[in-house]
Amino acid sequence: MVQTKLQPIRTRSKNCFPQTRPTAAFLRSSAAGRGGRVRLFPCMQALILGALSVYVLLCAKPLAAQASKRPVVEIITFERLQALMKPNADTVRIINFWATSCLPCIEEMPAFDRLHREYATAKAGAKPLQVVFVSLDFKRDIAKKVIPFVQKRNLAAPVVFFGPPKSAEIDAVDSSWSGSMPATVIIGAKFGQRAFYEKKMAYDELKDFVKTYLFP
Repeated sequence: MVQTKLQPIRTRSKNCFPQTRPTAAFLRSSAAGRGGRVRLFPCMQALILGALSVYVLLCAKPLAAQASKRPVVEIITFERLQALMKPNADTVRIINFWATSCLPCIEEMPAFDRLHREYATAKAGAKPLQVVFVSLDFKRDIAKKVIPFVQKRNLAAPVVFFGPPKSAEIDAVDSSWSGSMPATVIIGAKFGQRAFYEKKMAYDELKDFVKTYLFP
């Protein structure tokens, strides 16, 4: 059996650590005598557990935030756009087509975002409402223009990127749409509740248009 020259420790310093630090050989021999288990002092155990807790908190928090964070601008296909324009029994949806180069679009955005904030959850008999901003910018401008624009304005309503639509896609959105912006589609919760507007809208006007859809 391996013997060590280090004497058993009987006193401790004020900071809860032993006055004499055990060597690696002492720990190995002590562990062998106890079936391979190394005994730690209570204060050392508390410090180790505390350090592990801090490590877990520091590492887990960024990962959780990253997992819950949605993309600033989601790139969608035309099939996805069509799905957004279908009636939803529980939600009234407003699809607003815009671009960073369209000044009237930018001017009316606060009105749409305000409406989204006010009616995002159902209240007083009204159905919940969701505004979706659909960017028709060029794809090369996503990182350079669209994302910085959205981040600067801190919009509550989701923003998706579709890009310049083709003629067939314009007609599919609404047969009366010339392709100019701003343009807005309002889809009610019931089948057939649908309206299209190819103009700039103020908050009060927009709310009047939506009223019949919010209170069925």
